Amino acid sequence: MFFGGVETFLIVFLTFGFITSLVAKEIYQKNEYLFYLNNGISKMQLLLISSLFNVLFEILGILFLYLMSHLF
Repeated sequence: MFFGGVETFLIVFLTFGFITSLVAKEIYQKNEYLFYLNNGISKMQLLLISSLFNVLFEILGILFLYLMSHLF
């Protein structure tokens, strides 16, 4: 299984993985935000919306795992 359980893996993957991908994107592909900039979304708005959805999916995933472990 995973170290610390599935819930811990989900938290680490969705937070650390998201931050790591943002850092890698910022280092290696700085000018890849053209699509969003052309649609009027700033880089800060893009990062904020992405992080909010990331937290939302993390909470929903943990809630789903909690319900599945207690129902079955």
